[in-house]
Amino acid sequence: MNQFVNFTTHPTNPSYQLYYFVNQEQAAHFKNLLNTNTIPFEEHFDEDEERYYFAIKKRYDKQTRNFNFITIGQFRKPFISNPILKWIIVIVPIAVILLAIIGYLKS
Repeated sequence: MNQFVNFTTHPTNPSYQLYYFVNQEQAAHFKNLLNTNTIPFEEHFDEDEERYYFAIKKRYDKQTRNFNFITIGQFRKPFISNPILKWIIVIVPIAVILLAIIGYLKS
């Protein structure tokens, strides 16, 4: 299962969508969202692949994709974790634009 997203159509029952997580905390968060919204599901932990699988009927697809993205977003690492580097990336382009505007006005 090498793919960009962590969900696919169930291999044996096309009326189900299959979600998987490799992190137990993510799986627990996703499961909690499903339980809170009373969405029926089947779950399985594959010890060989160390993945948590959730099979959910496709009629809940819009909700479950949203829950999936919420779960992934909850546990993602920041793209740029160093706060100094973040500010440099913001300040340098602003300074260049300001210098360009000042240069245009002076000429």
